[in-house]
Amino acid sequence: RVVLPTGDVLVVQTDRSVPMFGLRVTAQGGLRAEDPQSNGRSYLLAQLLTRGTVRRSADEIAHTVEAMAAGLSGSAGRNSLGLQASGLSASRDDLLDLFFDWTPDPALQRRILVDNAARLYSFP
Repeated sequence: RVVLPTGDVLVVQTDRSVPMFGLRVTAQGGLRAEDPQSNGRSYLLAQLLTRGTVRRSADEIAHTVEAMAAGLSGSAGRNSLGLQASGLSASRDDLLDLFFDWTPDPALQRRILVDNAARLYSFP
């Protein structure tokens, strides 16, 4: 567990018994952050997270994820909003690139995650 300079918390859990990689980013949101006028916005945003970015169309994202035998999806709940990805470890770098396409500064977010995970768990 690492608290990043932004105040966000990074939690890394390693299980080397399976050749899988998973990543989940969750933020406060969901139904508790909505009012009657904004009801449903979290769900809509969660669905749109994988429907295209500045660099990739929804079809490109879908085909890339499928080609990697991976999963990428948004989620919204009562008090959270998130994006999760999972796939084979061999596809980790490509999946990370895809995952961070939706962030404002993908290179920075990826570097923060990978650097801190590597420091904690000898993550290659």
